[in-house]
Amino acid sequence: MNRPARSGANPINRVRSLNRFQPVFTYLSRWFETTGGSERMAYWRLYYHLIWATHQRLPLITPSVERQIYGVILNKAREMAIVVYAIGSVEDHVHVVVAIPPKVAVADCIKNFKGASSYYVNHQPGATDKFAWQDGYGALTFGERSLADVIAYVRNQKEHHNGETVRSLYERMSADENGVVIVAE
Repeated sequence: MNRPARSGANPINRVRSLNRFQPVFTYLSRWFETTGGSERMAYWRLYYHLIWATHQRLPLITPSVERQIYGVILNKAREMAIVVYAIGSVEDHVHVVVAIPPKVAVADCIKNFKGASSYYVNHQPGATDKFAWQDGYGALTFGERSLADVIAYVRNQKEHHNGETVRSLYERMSADENGVVIVAE
């Protein structure tokens, strides 16, 4: 006898009542989304150092634009259950240290951060509609032991670039790019 599945029932038993032409994986992925699949994980720590640049590396990040970008990133992160540890920038690129939950793809995180921030900046009174990000980005993973070090590096972006003490690995935004040239270490 095929009875309607009860709320909270085992998803495998509920699959039997599905239309046999509906892909099982689609159904299960919807079930995990609505029941919180990965949110039930007991423990996760997935740290990322994200870097992306303005369109054509133009110096578009002024102090007022910087405040807007930071605010949008923090709001979008809250919506996506992403933990932001640090944000730092100079006039042509942004660094963000985050912990991204397993249910969120890194590409989706960056897409949302970049899209929401450029939209917001371009729709402010007096905006010129010319603020844009480059297509690419850099995403580096690191362990919990390095968290304090990476946070300090990101928070001190302006000092690193003014003093030419940048770390080239932390400045890469594409596989083709060798990062910022280090003059002094």
